Amino acid sequence: MDNKNLLIFILMTGVFGILNTEMGFIGILPYIAETYQVTVVQAGWLISLFALGVAVAAEAAGASRRQRLHGQGEPHLRGARQGHRAVVAAG
Repeated sequence: MDNKNLLIFILMTGVFGILNTEMGFIGILPYIAETYQVTVVQAGWLISLFALGVAVAAEAAGASRRQRLHGQGEPHLRGARQGHRAVVAAG
């Protein structure tokens, strides 16, 4: 049960950090727009690009993890998994 609580804490901390980063930018958006002499709407694209970057990075990390879980990145496990499928199909 301790391991599950640790994972929940890590997930909670990550989500908190990402959301605070986005909300922090929203709070200082008028100052960013003024400093770079752009409209608030144009400066708002900064938040959208950050969110898009987070989404792309999360998908890339998830794809990499899925490959490892399915044995594509671990040749020593590939045969064992295929053998298991053959036994299940024959059984």
